[in-house]
Amino acid sequence: MDPISNVLFVCDARLVPPNSNAFLKTVENSDADLWPNSFFGKSKKRYLVIERQKNAEQIITDMCLIGESDSVPTGYFAINQTTDTGEEPIKDLRLCIQKSKFHSARSQVTDLVISNQKDFHVRQSYTYLGEINNLFISFKTQQIGQVQKNSKKARPSVPTPDRPAPTIPIVKKKVIHPLDGLTYQLSSNVKTDVPNSGDQGEPKMRIKGYDDILAEYFYDFSKEQSVIN
Repeated sequence: MDPISNVLFVCDARLVPPNSNAFLKTVENSDADLWPNSFFGKSKKRYLVIERQKNAEQIITDMCLIGESDSVPTGYFAINQTTDTGEEPIKDLRLCIQKSKFHSARSQVTDLVISNQKDFHVRQSYTYLGEINNLFISFKTQQIGQVQKNSKKARPSVPTPDRPAPTIPIVKKKVIHPLDGLTYQLSSNVKTDVPNSGDQGEPKMRIKGYDDILAEYFYDFSKEQSVIN
């Protein structure tokens, strides 16, 4: 059964909100009208309604009846008007309900009963709420099992015998140059003045003097000078 998410009053039983159940009859099958009517006045109706929602964020955890001039208990709120017409819900009394988030609630109201017998709650192990218009209202609460986290027991550590650390052989790495093993040889297209007879002596180089260099590379810029002049 889905948890009770709200409690309210209506004047017209045909105007009950969706997912709600109006208490039109007592458990003894008599009229469950909660408004006292006189023989000479205009007839009024007041019916108690509970709303059930499967995935309700908040649920009803407790209820109480107080006098019209009494202060609302801390953590409760009073139902001050009917849902369909906005009129006074019950005469000289106020119904106060307490709500809590489902996952943090420790208990919830699971059922509500209107009876003509005052001791009904005693025989059925219900909580007595109070008397309204000579009808006796009681409700049933149920404890909500809290999710308990099983703490993991630490496993005892098994002592291990001391073992010497394994000896790691040291391997010396040989640095290999990428040009190692290559043979250096001049191309056959290169001509040298050194004969193949095996004469590997150094070639003779003639050293030029100042006069030789001047005679070979001298330039007097005479043409350029003539253009400028």
